[in-house]
Amino acid sequence: PDECEDPQALVHARISQALQDLEAAAGVAVTPRDIDFSSDARPIPTYVGVRVPVPAHLPQDPVVRALDFLIRHRMLYDLQDPRTELYLKRIFTDEVDVNVHFGQQKDGIPVHAAELAVHLTDDLSEVFGTGGYYLPELPDSIPPRVTVPDAEAIARAHLGYKNALVLGES
Repeated sequence: PDECEDPQALVHARISQALQDLEAAAGVAVTPRDIDFSSDARPIPTYVGVRVPVPAHLPQDPVVRALDFLIRHRMLYDLQDPRTELYLKRIFTDEVDVNVHFGQQKDGIPVHAAELAVHLTDDLSEVFGTGGYYLPELPDSIPPRVTVPDAEAIARAHLGYKNALVLGES
């Protein structure tokens, strides 16, 4: 993108195109009551309530089907690569639907309280909604200010066990 372009205009263009793609996949118009966005400078959908058929050729696996939806609509969710940015946290199934919950990660490190759920019908034929909150852009990790040996020494001193053996990985 051109550096002179208005960032808000770019966000609006991204969302407009993503909503058109979602409408095409759903075969219906997406209305304001079907979707809520965060109020951040870089808004993400915190709720989407639109029924979108899942491609029939996909395996009957809720995780594969949920990820496929997020990959196909990654522009809407402002995700670059859901396969690397998200990880499976849990699957909740009841008599009417299957809920696949993903956590967000950066470089394999989970992002606290960042989650995106994809809701599928019980036969896995449709995604009927998503919900959650996560960060569309994550800063690079900050290097630790304390070395591992120093952290272990601080912990020993705090606990009053100067010669305690550290078990496991620090």
